Amino acid sequence: MAVFSSQQEAEEVFGAFMEHVTSDPELRPKFVAAATSFRANYTDPDCAVSLVTTVDPPVVKRGDAAMAEEVEVDMFMSTDDGHRFWLGELNIPMALARRKVRVDGRRSDRHAAQAAAGTAAGLRHVPHVPEGARHGRQAGRLSG
Repeated sequence: MAVFSSQQEAEEVFGAFMEHVTSDPELRPKFVAAATSFRANYTDPDCAVSLVTTVDPPVVKRGDAAMAEEVEVDMFMSTDDGHRFWLGELNIPMALARRKVRVDGRRSDRHAAQAAAGTAAGLRHVPHVPEGARHGRQAGRLSG
């Protein structure tokens, strides 16, 4: 069974999660120091979320606004793989090798992949999400 039942649900959960982590007092300076931008393009259902960290506070956009954003790095994956990615449960080098995740960008492919993987690695230490911010019925679900 798919993690997300609709485009709206996926964009809301991924977007709320990105807003949560980029507003955290410990993580926000790390995002701003990265001074980059990326868009996660998901399939099944199709949706998009972008993050711009060249400004403080970082800016998260969803849907059409995310698609219109000019970004340095584009990541492509299914929403289920995206869910595992943000939970830190997706092995990025293996996913790239198996083409479950594709990364494109104006930077070299190596730097684009490092930027995407580095962002996810930094999120493995996300502070505890308050119980009221949990989303969905499934254990381990991203906050929203």
